[in-house]
Amino acid sequence: MILDPKQQQCHIIDIAVPGDNQVVEKEKVEKYQELRRELARLWSIKVADTPVVISTLGVVSESL
Repeated sequence: MILDPKQQQCHIIDIAVPGDNQVVEKEKVEKYQELRRELARLWSIKVADTPVVISTLGVVSESL
């Protein structure tokens, strides 16, 4: 998690390393929904998810 108090933003960085050679978007957006809402409510800031998916063979998703 990266907190930028000057910009009033918080970024949750989620890194996944699947064991197969096909990189499928394994975003865990739903997993962090409650955390995002709670941080936004407590600190009155914008909260964003940044998923990073890299396979064990070094393949990177196109969205990265």
